[in-house]
Amino acid sequence: MIFIRRVFSVSTPALITMILLSLSGTSYSLTCQNIETLSTVYLNNHYAYKHFDKELSKRTVDQFIKSWDPGKMYFLKSDVDKIKAQYSNLGTLSELTTKNKCKIVSDVINIYGIRFDERHKEIAKLIDTKHNFKVDEYLNLDRKKLNYASNAKELNERWRKQVKFQLLNFKKTQKKIEISKKDSKKDPKKIKKPLDDLKEARKKLKKRYKKLVTQHNKQTLDEVYARFLNAFATSLDPHSDYNSPDQLAEFQISMSLSLDGIGAVLRSEDGFTIIQSIVPGGAAFKSKLLKADDKIIAVAPEKGDAVDVIDMDLSDVVKLIRGPRGTKVKLTIVREDKGKTKQTEIEIVREKIQLLDRRAKSKIVSVEVKSPKGKMEPMKVGILNLPSFYRDFEGQRRHPKDFRSSSRDLRKEVIKLTKQNVDSIVLDLRVNGGGSLPESIDVSGLFFDKGPVVQIKDGDQKIYAQSDNDGKTYYSGPLVVLISRQSASASEIFAGAIKDYQRGLIIGDDHTFGKGTVQNMSNSGPKLGATKITISKFYRPSGASTQLNGVNSDIILPSLLNEIEIGEKFYDFALEWDQIKKVPHQNFNLVKPHVDKLKKISTARIKADSGFKKILAEIAEWQKNKKDKSRVSLNEAKLDKKDKEESDDADDKTADSKDDMDISDDPHMQEAIKIATDYARLISKKALGTVEIPSLKKVEVAGVKKVTIKKDIKKKKEKPTK
Repeated sequence: MIFIRRVFSVSTPALITMILLSLSGTSYSLTCQNIETLSTVYLNNHYAYKHFDKELSKRTVDQFIKSWDPGKMYFLKSDVDKIKAQYSNLGTLSELTTKNKCKIVSDVINIYGIRFDERHKEIAKLIDTKHNFKVDEYLNLDRKKLNYASNAKELNERWRKQVKFQLLNFKKTQKKIEISKKDSKKDPKKIKKPLDDLKEARKKLKKRYKKLVTQHNKQTLDEVYARFLNAFATSLDPHSDYNSPDQLAEFQISMSLSLDGIGAVLRSEDGFTIIQSIVPGGAAFKSKLLKADDKIIAVAPEKGDAVDVIDMDLSDVVKLIRGPRGTKVKLTIVREDKGKTKQTEIEIVREKIQLLDRRAKSKIVSVEVKSPKGKMEPMKVGILNLPSFYRDFEGQRRHPKDFRSSSRDLRKEVIKLTKQNVDSIVLDLRVNGGGSLPESIDVSGLFFDKGPVVQIKDGDQKIYAQSDNDGKTYYSGPLVVLISRQSASASEIFAGAIKDYQRGLIIGDDHTFGKGTVQNMSNSGPKLGATKITISKFYRPSGASTQLNGVNSDIILPSLLNEIEIGEKFYDFALEWDQIKKVPHQNFNLVKPHVDKLKKISTARIKADSGFKKILAEIAEWQKNKKDKSRVSLNEAKLDKKDKEESDDADDKTADSKDDMDISDDPHMQEAIKIATDYARLISKKALGTVEIPSLKKVEVAGVKKVTIKKDIKKKKEKPTK
């Protein structure tokens, strides 16, 4: 099964899973011999690596150590140096595995076991230690630059700050519980006196670490072997990994596109659970409370205590977040905002993600252009929203002539827009993380007759092109494609083809995500799980790879995402960018003649726009406060002050409209509409003028008052999917 959906590696440091499904209880058993056999399968099929060498040996050892101690809170530098000296320079796979009976596995877990016991004895003392919550000190959340501790004293200091931070979080939670009780409608006489917050916090933290010790002691040898095999797989590239039978069951359920949960993709990095992306149509997407790169540090059920999840295994974090639809889950998150780290608590109602929630949508926005002569000319811009390149494969199998797919749905929307005589179209791919390869080809073909859309090179260096061949164009007018750093995989194939054909403008963040590889998932047997291996690489019709660098925008719009480490190039062991020969394709020449003029007009407009002024101020603040990035204060008074400021700020904001196509507080879409209007006038050789969106005139300040624009297209009742 080949897929190009943006599915990330289930490992550390790029541990990804979807909080949408339930784990099965399938038992399995790996042996040392299985590790060498399955590792050979990876080498026989991987795109770039065909032979085991010293570099892979070094990477595998590094990844295996990180899988046990991602936050560098247990191993000493001397421990790591000893392991690396013994195993990092081995020349063959058998030397690392069967020749020594996988001795590296026993050596690492034995050293880790000793350090684990040592640290947890100290942790027990630190929990009961008298902490000064008034002193100004910080906990650094960026562990990438952190070195392994030289001695136990240095490790204890790291744990002192960690425990202090956790106690502060539990104290804050307890305060909120007591405040909630006081504000309730219960009889005040029956409300008990507030408990000692610190005493309760200590009790809860002891319980949390006791559970952690129990989980550690329950690990089986085959689970440890699976961890090692995964370390080897992820040393090849960020998207190859090993899936246990339980993880494989999760993936198969996730592909059904009918999932329970909050709707977010997570990764585990350096001991923190991080929001990788938000699933369009899910609870988190609709709430607009979570953002990419948020760190989750605690999870609490609707009625219950918060559980600290720092350094917790991702699968256990997922179990805490997952739950029946209709129930609530509270997440304590740490977010980098304006260069500073802020901590806040959000509440999301779990729900089922339906394919219908992710379908293509359209609307029409009316604009007015004031020409240089003062004449007002009305124009119409169509907006297409495509959250993913989806295809109902099971529906296709059962009903090959009638199944739901992104290209079919988008074609209907494009036809609606053309019947309304729109002057231009904006296609929004900002949250589109990819999907089906055939869908990216079919969607591309809506905008030109026929031709190659993508080239694919396999591990044997064979290259073949995949094309749209239907000979039909459903829309031939001015096209603007709005992208972001989160537009990935199939989105990049589409954007790359549109750019190479010069069929439309690419605008938005500086470039797309940069995921230009294909993975193959193969079931190794009922007890051996599955291998996911990178087998191919994508290239545009021009020959440029979409890997690593993504697709560059013709016009870059200011965005805070451009400052944050989002994209393939920030992953360990990402495959390199390269270029192959181009394949013949049509050049519509609709970009180069106009892009400089459009860029100049857009730049001038952005400088005067209130929404972009706010974004530019946030970027400047972020750059100014880089030193405060990824660190949190351990001063209780400062944290309480931040909580109050954030609470007041939240009270000032109006509720979100639930309309994912509302543009009233979306400066990027507003500017895309204006660029699309200018673009249409340049192509039709009309004079440019001042572009206004009448329905936004009621909005006093971008992001404060929200006005939902009425859709010009009346929606028909859709027939249920067969």
